[in-house]
Amino acid sequence: MEKELSEHLKLKDFEIIKDDGRLLFKKNNDFIIKVTGNLSTTLLPKLLPLLNGKYSTQKILDSLKEIDNESILSTLGMLKKYEIVETDNCPSLELLSKKEIDTFKHQIKFFSYRQNEEKYEMQISLKKAKVNLVGTKNFLFPLVRNLINSGIGEITFFCKKGINKSLLNMDFEQLSSSHSHLVKKSYDTLCEEDILFNNPDFLIVADEDISIKELDSINGCNFKNKVPWISFSDIGEVETIIGPLVVPYKTPCYRCFELRKESNLNLYKELRLFKNADKKILNKKSYLSPFIEILSGIMALEVIKYLSGVVSAMTLGKIYTINWLTMETKVHHILKLPRCPVCGVKEKAPFSIWQEPIKE
Repeated sequence: MEKELSEHLKLKDFEIIKDDGRLLFKKNNDFIIKVTGNLSTTLLPKLLPLLNGKYSTQKILDSLKEIDNESILSTLGMLKKYEIVETDNCPSLELLSKKEIDTFKHQIKFFSYRQNEEKYEMQISLKKAKVNLVGTKNFLFPLVRNLINSGIGEITFFCKKGINKSLLNMDFEQLSSSHSHLVKKSYDTLCEEDILFNNPDFLIVADEDISIKELDSINGCNFKNKVPWISFSDIGEVETIIGPLVVPYKTPCYRCFELRKESNLNLYKELRLFKNADKKILNKKSYLSPFIEILSGIMALEVIKYLSGVVSAMTLGKIYTINWLTMETKVHHILKLPRCPVCGVKEKAPFSIWQEPIKE
């Protein structure tokens, strides 16, 4: 009985159909079992979401206290009999080595505060993740360090040829480890092939010299290919903006943010001149060294929260601002533009009478 309560059961790949108070389990166009009565309307709707391999039978019993244990156990026995569920005893532990569990024990313990049953799955999510970074030397090094120390499996960073040549020749052995694969690449002009290199799960843009036009291009590419991403802006100002973290088709995109911001400015003509100005003049940034570590840490933290799922990222569809003089921080929501040229709904033009085909 003790062994049975420690089992982690996982629902197999079945199509579950609700039909007039019945639950039909269907696979390969064949009906395996039809469930009716109180079992189909009360117990199974609460039980099935828990059969994902993450919860032990004992944990399921504890979660469904309003239902008697005998009914739950007999239902699980029926699902086993018809091979609708399979035993999945902590497969996560097989995907993490003892060394990795020891290396990230502080992080796994933190994950357990939020979801104890999923703490190992969260660490595995980071291990499986592929993250690409675009940025300058100042920001890439602390970002890569934070991502490696968090257990991100594959990290690829890009920097411009010539400008960051020293970074490409830098020895990263002090940061590399057995649990992270690090790739260094350079580019002349960032293109879609670079952004999508190695089919990333996330993109970080940490380039203090990048233009709004380049960010718009990255935004369009990521939206089309469904790549979540985050950036920062105004590093040389008193107040720096982190975010928004953009998830294509789920949150407002970067273009929504820019259009909203522009619509609230009084000096629109000056803004256009600023965008078209010589980048060499504009890129004379002024900031203190600790700003880099703080920004890099916050951005890495947002990526870790998003990829692990431990908690919702603070910048998800929002921007986070830091005033470097007062250290005051604020969070602002970004509203999605219905007619955004990138992520908005493209409505068809209204029908006109001259569009009617000529009748002969």
